[in-house]
Amino acid sequence: MIATALISFRESLEALIVIGILFGFNRKFKLHKESFIIKGALFGFIAGVLLVLGLLYVLFKQRLAMPADQFEILEQVLLIFSGVFLIFVTLVIHPFIGKQKNKHMNSAMEKKDLSGFSLGTLSFFLVLLEAVETILFISSSSFTSSFIDNIWGLLIGFGLSIGVTILMYKTYLKMHIQKLFKLTEYALFAFGIFLIIKGGSELYHIAFK
Repeated sequence: MIATALISFRESLEALIVIGILFGFNRKFKLHKESFIIKGALFGFIAGVLLVLGLLYVLFKQRLAMPADQFEILEQVLLIFSGVFLIFVTLVIHPFIGKQKNKHMNSAMEKKDLSGFSLGTLSFFLVLLEAVETILFISSSSFTSSFIDNIWGLLIGFGLSIGVTILMYKTYLKMHIQKLFKLTEYALFAFGIFLIIKGGSELYHIAFK
């Protein structure tokens, strides 16, 4: 649950920051398209939640379908794979997606005369992209928690991201947000290493017990 909460917090916070940037752009150039940004973000959030919950449900059903006599070994193998994949997502996939996201957002904002539909569409896809990143992370850690624990993790992470966003709005955390993201990156990397060590240790005990 802790890993899921951390992932949810990080990606939800990024989504909220993106929405804030779009609002700032809208205000700076006096486009008066706030409703389009809100609607796009809302639809992106709903689609993202459905995707994430769908993934967790499918993984949960797959977990239940595992043969009982093979589950112990298979679970440890999956833990090792999850750890490796989590580290790969943290160090390679997430930075790549982040660069592409910033590139497309900057390219769109250079036009400075975006229509309401364009702003809404941009808001939708940027928020949805955070959900896709959440899926990549959660798919690598969902086997360490139950379905309900993962749901609680998502809710806790989202709630924390809203709290941090409010503090940012009040300027308390403006200078420290990059450090916060870096800290979550280190935590996810450390959790990936923990999964590899835990899975490897359990496999060793199973093989030689």
